[in-house]
Amino acid sequence: MNVNLHIVTLFVRDYDEAIQYYTQTMGMVLIEDILITTSRRWVKIAPDLQSPMHILLHVPLVKEDETYIGHQAGTRPLLVLNTFEIEKTVQTLVAKGVQFSKSITQEVYGRRAQFHDLYGNLWEIVQYSVFQPQG
Repeated sequence: MNVNLHIVTLFVRDYDEAIQYYTQTMGMVLIEDILITTSRRWVKIAPDLQSPMHILLHVPLVKEDETYIGHQAGTRPLLVLNTFEIEKTVQTLVAKGVQFSKSITQEVYGRRAQFHDLYGNLWEIVQYSVFQPQG
């Protein structure tokens, strides 16, 4: 099977609030913002324009999905970012107001740090020393 993981959905409260946070605070880029209906949009962000992986920001359409905002992965990191310069990446995010819940630590696979986003989702930043993921 020749397929790639392309989009992961991230539930948010408000499209504009989410776009502002993920682009201005986290430094991601807005890939698409398409109006589907008067209350529904197709909003994709990514770490950069070359990223094959996109995040679809989605305001829940049904009440039950609202309960997932902020903890879609339970107590585990929802998304993991790979970097070659973890100190610089963490310093940049801290300067923009991101508060880390776990400072940089050494693990068997490399170094990592964790923070919660605007909605409470846990994110992890990793600088691998054992291997470097492709993509």
